Amino acid sequence: MRARGGTGMALTCDVSDEKQVEEAVATLVASFGRVDVLHSNAAVFDPGVYGRDRELEALDVAVWDRTMEVNLRGAMLMVKHAVPVMPDGGAIVLTSSVSALVGDTVHAAYGASKAALIGFTRYVATMYGSRGIRCNAVARPPSSSPRMPSAP
Repeated sequence: MRARGGTGMALTCDVSDEKQVEEAVATLVASFGRVDVLHSNAAVFDPGVYGRDRELEALDVAVWDRTMEVNLRGAMLMVKHAVPVMPDGGAIVLTSSVSALVGDTVHAAYGASKAALIGFTRYVATMYGSRGIRCNAVARPPSSSPRMPSAP
């Protein structure tokens, strides 16, 4: 990007914490005056949460809630604070997962949160498309999925 004359900034924050999200967006605005591209790429992979959603009948509600806080609420908070500083339009990319599109025997909270993220993406695109803000979701296979063979 820099080789082509562009600039950018990567920031990290707890996306489930609105104050941290506000501060991250304020940092971008202080550096660039606005936001043109937002890539929200958050998922909870804390071993205390991820993978503890294998058996729904034994699911700890705190595991479900934390998964939704990070994977879904976090994307909402990023969009909430980035859209107002996209005055001339922009692009929002939200990272979903193939787990959102297929059922499985593991990771129900994770898959449900990423499926909801696809629905949220549609709403953002519809709500802000007239302002020139595009919103798309990308879905990659979870790290535990076997990789598809490459084409010959």
